[in-house]
Amino acid sequence: MSTSGDVYGIGTSGLLAFQRALSVTSHNIANVNTEGYSRQIAEITTREPINVGGRQVGTGVNINSVRRMFDELVNRQVTNYTSNSSLYETYHTLASQVDELLANESIGLDGSLQRFFDALQVLSTDPSSNPAREGVLSEAQSLVDRFHTLDEHLNDINNHLNNQMRQFTSELNTLAASFADLNQQIVANGGSKMDFPPNDLMDKRNLVLQQIASMVSVSTVEMDDGSINIFVGSGQPMVLGNQAFTLQAVNSTTNSSQLELAYNSGSTQVIVTDLIDGGKLGGVLRFRDEVVDPVIAQLDRLAAGFAMSFNDQHRIGMDLEGDINNNFFGDLTAGGYVLPAAGNTGTANITVSISDSSELTADDYQMNYNGLNYTLVNRSDNSTVATFPPAGAFPTTYTVAGIGIDITINVSNPNAGDSFYIDPDHDAAKNIDTAINRLADISAAIPIRAQRSLANLGDATISQGTVANINNPNLMNTVTITFSSISPDLFDVFDVTAGIPLATNVPYTSGSSITYNGVTIEITGAPQLNDVFTIEKNTSGFGDNRNALFLAGLQTTAILENGTGTYQELYGSLISDVGNKTAQAQTSKIAQGALLENAQSRYQSVSGVNLDEEAANIMKFQQAYQAAAQIMVTANSMFQSLIDVFRR
Repeated sequence: MSTSGDVYGIGTSGLLAFQRALSVTSHNIANVNTEGYSRQIAEITTREPINVGGRQVGTGVNINSVRRMFDELVNRQVTNYTSNSSLYETYHTLASQVDELLANESIGLDGSLQRFFDALQVLSTDPSSNPAREGVLSEAQSLVDRFHTLDEHLNDINNHLNNQMRQFTSELNTLAASFADLNQQIVANGGSKMDFPPNDLMDKRNLVLQQIASMVSVSTVEMDDGSINIFVGSGQPMVLGNQAFTLQAVNSTTNSSQLELAYNSGSTQVIVTDLIDGGKLGGVLRFRDEVVDPVIAQLDRLAAGFAMSFNDQHRIGMDLEGDINNNFFGDLTAGGYVLPAAGNTGTANITVSISDSSELTADDYQMNYNGLNYTLVNRSDNSTVATFPPAGAFPTTYTVAGIGIDITINVSNPNAGDSFYIDPDHDAAKNIDTAINRLADISAAIPIRAQRSLANLGDATISQGTVANINNPNLMNTVTITFSSISPDLFDVFDVTAGIPLATNVPYTSGSSITYNGVTIEITGAPQLNDVFTIEKNTSGFGDNRNALFLAGLQTTAILENGTGTYQELYGSLISDVGNKTAQAQTSKIAQGALLENAQSRYQSVSGVNLDEEAANIMKFQQAYQAAAQIMVTANSMFQSLIDVFRR
């Protein structure tokens, strides 16, 4: 091509430049609906002038580059907001399911708990009534079924989360491989700093980056060769140049029903679940940590606490056949779950049981051995709960104060570094069940009764008494309390059944508790000399409703959480907590969605194709092309005239 400033050379440069500009504009129009496409512009500049006779003469025009309209700052905002919006969208969708599940009248526990205690109230008005007893058993089974249904639904959600983790990690690995491949192609085509960079490839790569960001939060670093490296978590590389690393969903080492995320770097696999945030994966993990796991733990605690405290009271009662010490619900005391760590090298064996249901928490624990002592750690905050030495004899049981559990070391041969995962009330909601199926087995009565002798001269009265220790072998023995013939301020206690005195000359205080043979009574008032009070077995106490009243009263008794919460308060708190988290997720979803929408609008204002603008460019470049063509016509005419001169 001529660069001498002649008309032909200048005209030709114009034709070529405007033809290329028309091609770029046509490319923009053709890709107006292509996802991730960035508008391109042809940068038209003058050619270098030449010196003719000491003067600068223009030589035409060039297309120096085809530039991609792209703002890195805005794109980074879109990436971040995409990740955050995807996280809260996923979190809110999943949390709404649990919120609706717990509050649903036909599935939730609240209504069923109320109906169960209503049935106990009916029984307390007529303790020998078979229809009333049938109502209690029916509502008990209904309540048990509710626990099972909630547990099944929550486990279905857990399984769904596992499937999503597998799906999302698979998609993420595919996207990472695609990104690495695009890196390689871009570098092979000169990278991003060339005059004519591979713009379409870079658009495709950026689209893949946005898709990766919708899965997980990422950070990026652009290299000098035009490739981009991607990092996740706390700096784990997902893509380095043309090499992609993978995430994998693997079985949890502490919970067999859950998966964890492992980062694969060559032959090394590292669990990075706690490091992953943002995107759909982050939403799934955060939802599991903040909603599903706490709800399952609280539901198990409620099931264990309810069944065990109800059993404690039921065992104190007596059924229609005179039997005592019977559970109403199945025994969940020894249902604790212990899982030795996969890397343990010793052969120590431990078990866990619940010693006090009122102290149970929703937390799980880890017991570590350092070569000298065992240390029990709360996994929710890594705080030390207790420290105790290895057992010297087997089995040895340690009662852990404040959390209501006993840990039994059955075989002690640990090695330093061994650890055990402990969940004291694991699967309690799944395993709760009724232990009785006969109407006569409901213990509505109290097995002892107390009365004053008709011959008493004083006005002192005796309470009906409560069972302080159902396991006392002398509980049913007949016991008399006789006020001294010397002073009414002293009394003697005599076990009539065993024929032995239990106490003599005991000081009397009106209204104070008196406990013998596992029975506690109170005598109130002013006794006279030789007044007698008797505590005996409640023979034929079919109409006794005292234990039924105690059982019904459990509904409003603060039993759980160290005596600060009732059953329904704990469940109500659970509903409220999930509802608040769902509402917060919805607010964050809306906010992040608005931020993403604004960032995408800014992105489109820079990179989006405007058809009106492109139509105007077509007209402009078309006219310029036609004008350049006219230059060629004029140059041709001039040349023809010159030839004609020489022909003459």
